[in-house]
Amino acid sequence: MPERKSPGFHATDKGLQGFFEVIEHLRSLLEGGAILQMTGVKGEARAFAAHGLWAALKKPVVMVLPDVRTRDRVARSLSVLETIPGPSSLARTGVEIVTFPSWELTPYLDEWMSPRVASQRVKTLFALLDERPAAILTTPEALTPRLVPPQAFRQGFVTLSPGGRLADWDGFLRELFFRGYTRAASVELPGDVAVRGGVVDIFSPVEEYPVRVELDGDMIASLRLFNPASQRTVRTTGRYTLGPVQELYPPSSLEEVQKRLYAVETSKQGKREIRRLLQALRAGETIENRLWLSPYLFDVSADFFSYLPEAAPILWWDPEACLANLERFQRLAKEQFGRKAAGVSLFPEPDVLFLPRERIVEKMEKHPLAAFGLYVTKKMTPRTVASLESEHFQPRDARKSRFTSWPVQVVADEVCRLRDEGYEVWVAEPEKRERERLVEILLEKGHVLPIQSSLD
Repeated sequence: MPERKSPGFHATDKGLQGFFEVIEHLRSLLEGGAILQMTGVKGEARAFAAHGLWAALKKPVVMVLPDVRTRDRVARSLSVLETIPGPSSLARTGVEIVTFPSWELTPYLDEWMSPRVASQRVKTLFALLDERPAAILTTPEALTPRLVPPQAFRQGFVTLSPGGRLADWDGFLRELFFRGYTRAASVELPGDVAVRGGVVDIFSPVEEYPVRVELDGDMIASLRLFNPASQRTVRTTGRYTLGPVQELYPPSSLEEVQKRLYAVETSKQGKREIRRLLQALRAGETIENRLWLSPYLFDVSADFFSYLPEAAPILWWDPEACLANLERFQRLAKEQFGRKAAGVSLFPEPDVLFLPRERIVEKMEKHPLAAFGLYVTKKMTPRTVASLESEHFQPRDARKSRFTSWPVQVVADEVCRLRDEGYEVWVAEPEKRERERLVEILLEKGHVLPIQSSLD
């Protein structure tokens, strides 16, 4: 592939002092709303730079990574870096590293979302509404689902504190069940609630531990956090926040749901499905396992970016790999929709459930953005910054070269342009996965071209 050198500045041989100077410069650029292209930063040096930026910015920072494995590896690296002392300008207290997982299921199948996944997504959205200076690690697929507006989601949270009153005990339990909580013999997972006389155990998705609420009549006498495995008290607390179990909250009224469903143009089989669904809703059945119904049951006019503060920076790992994974996910969703819709036309199209790839990129570019790797955008030219190229910060394999390969999409566009102008073109790519992707893109553009592993 063609290669180009990345201009810019770097931390010379000043050691850690040079690193801190670079971080301070990048912080000022991001706070000014810049879109940066960070080249020459590879391996663990990326986590090192990302941690420095997160510490310097002192605000929520979203890190978008290509896959779950990379996300978890970077989360571990950030946790380790948190234990290393730094200058006072990078000192923080009360910060957290949280992951925002994808649904991890197929929306067009009647599957239950894992309680772990559901609670982690709710916890992350709550942290964003709170504008905590958290590092939020996620993947492109996790950003795709459409969500309820933040102002509606806020209605699902209530705070308990000692001395508070629960005059309507039955109404309080009904509210818990309305928020998606499930009655259990003992509390083990987020969303569980257990009632024993004047004591109720609740595990809120936005809290680290479940709480044991002890009542004295209709007044809360104490709140005790406890370990769900041993059921032993960890400590007492002065407040405990209850949140909805699912991110899709609150549900629309039955009248609004009925109006949306009856507006759907569907077959006789689809109309029978609508009648069965409305009967189930009137009977009070829960249907959280049918996420494909969310456009009918909820106001899903918002998305992840609606919860993100306007000036919150985004750090983007390997944009080309992220976009490739996102394209693969959305292609799979369309294929699954095609198979399902052939039987029942009640299924909403993927663009109704998920944000299209182009919209995700567009929304990301509205925030201060630093891309680790080459980043191509049609709307603007990102400022290229080859930072941390000193041997003090580079992994050994990155010291051999200061060059970075062009993304596959750029190569494909260049090949098509040259062939359209009558040139004969040869392309070599040593990586098999990249070779196959390049062939696929060229075929979509109407160019059949063998891609070799080398030009030797």
